[in-house]
Amino acid sequence: MTTTPGMDRISIAGRRRTGDPRPDLTGLRVVYRAMREDLHRLTDLVTELKDGRAAIPAERAVAIHEYIAILTEEIARFHDYESGSLWPIVATSAGGAISLEPYLADQVALAPLLEEVRAAAARFAHSPATGVAPLASVLRVLGDRIEEHTLHKEQDILPVIATYVSVADYRIPGRRWREGISRRRLNWISSWAERFATPQERRHLHQTAGAVSTQLIPAVLRRRAFNALERRVFGTRAEDPPRPSRI
Repeated sequence: MTTTPGMDRISIAGRRRTGDPRPDLTGLRVVYRAMREDLHRLTDLVTELKDGRAAIPAERAVAIHEYIAILTEEIARFHDYESGSLWPIVATSAGGAISLEPYLADQVALAPLLEEVRAAAARFAHSPATGVAPLASVLRVLGDRIEEHTLHKEQDILPVIATYVSVADYRIPGRRWREGISRRRLNWISSWAERFATPQERRHLHQTAGAVSTQLIPAVLRRRAFNALERRVFGTRAEDPPRPSRI
């Protein structure tokens, strides 16, 4: 059984055979896009606050800190999900078709950067005037690193999943993840990801994962907490469409 350092050995039902259905990777693509675009819009926002002449309201600084704390924590947890649950299945199914070591190394390197951004956001909330420039700087670094990391995963790992991982095996880590997550976290993550999905992707996710999101709580109520925080952070721009990736 092929394994990659840093990942557990795992048993699978069997490698996907030619002609079998392919795993539905819509959710992964949306999450990767959401990470990229949300970090870039946060960077743009904080940079504008840094360059502006008006004082930054304390309430907005606190909201920005809260949003960044949630986002960076969920990115870190998603990396744990990939390295601990999803990628062992990929490594076992694909054999020598891909080495996941470079992507694991990227995530190890990103962990302290995520912590640095959280710490900078906390200092910004405590002192917006002195904390805004350091936060803008480290957010830009994180956004660029996450963009590079997620695009490489889309280009390199997703095709391997589609080729070698069976639908049954692909569903295992997602099911385990949902069983261990609180409803509050699931509602926030679902609302956040939908924010960056196209209408077609959103309809597809609702149809294929209704038990994960829409059946837990009505969509309007499910999005209420996320939308309220998003408006406190981004103001009227919260409803602006996400812009294309930079790379």
